[in-house]
Amino acid sequence: MTYRRFRVILAAGAALGLAVATGAFGPVGAEAVTATMCDEALAEIESDGFIGDRFTFCVIGDTRVPGLAEIFPQNLREMNLLDPAFIIDVGDLIPGYTGNVSAINRQWDDFARVCAASQVPLVPVVGNHDVRDWQSRAIYRQRIGPLAFSFSYGNAHFICLDTEEPGHTNNIGPAQLRWLKGDLEAARSAAHIFVFMHKPIWAYDANWLRDVHSLLMKYPVKAVFAGHEHVYRKDVVDDIPCFVTGGGGAEIGSGKGGFYHFMHVSVKGERVNFAVVKTGGVASEEIVTGKTIATGE
Repeated sequence: MTYRRFRVILAAGAALGLAVATGAFGPVGAEAVTATMCDEALAEIESDGFIGDRFTFCVIGDTRVPGLAEIFPQNLREMNLLDPAFIIDVGDLIPGYTGNVSAINRQWDDFARVCAASQVPLVPVVGNHDVRDWQSRAIYRQRIGPLAFSFSYGNAHFICLDTEEPGHTNNIGPAQLRWLKGDLEAARSAAHIFVFMHKPIWAYDANWLRDVHSLLMKYPVKAVFAGHEHVYRKDVVDDIPCFVTGGGGAEIGSGKGGFYHFMHVSVKGERVNFAVVKTGGVASEEIVTGKTIATGE
């Protein structure tokens, strides 16, 4: 498997090793070349040209379009109002779990249609519902993008990992770990490093603590984000906050963290602030106007 670090605008197409797909996102093995959803989002982030140290981004997870139809679109509308630099969706983007290629592509069509409402780049991270076998992984790479990658923005570096790698499900395999080591070292000068993945494997994988967490501790990693569990929860592992943010649109979990939400992260120089936004908590300035009062709308 190839892992990539995006630092260029994707103008050179396949010459830069971009994903291969058909223009209409047809069957695996088609020869046409087009940019994937992730390629386009990262190209837009790169073309922003931002070099400052004050910006915001949002994190959401388990949106699983079509999910509960209206929850993810509502979260998108609310994130649009907050105007972050970009959104990162930490996986389970679609229901998946089918071997029917046509059904998988219809689900990705639905996901693309809903995401078109985002007014900022939306960066997808792979989840277990998105890839279940070699065929669905190939479709994901053709349509959505790489399975593990990184990019930089402002004074921060963002790393997206694959917790669904065949033979290494629920942990980070040796090849991906080698890539991660090199990427972290290359980003050593960043003020902040943020890590994203689908499963919160810090909570149940001994290899994470031994191989990955010990590595993250050597660098300015300010947070790890995951989904998979349909709740909100904050864990702290050796002073690194680890967030479960799985309330983006799929059926919600029970207990204290069982509510629909997304996260809003503010970077201000050396400071980072994390906020949890419950769905329905952000409203347009048009929520009440003289006209709506007068007309009773």
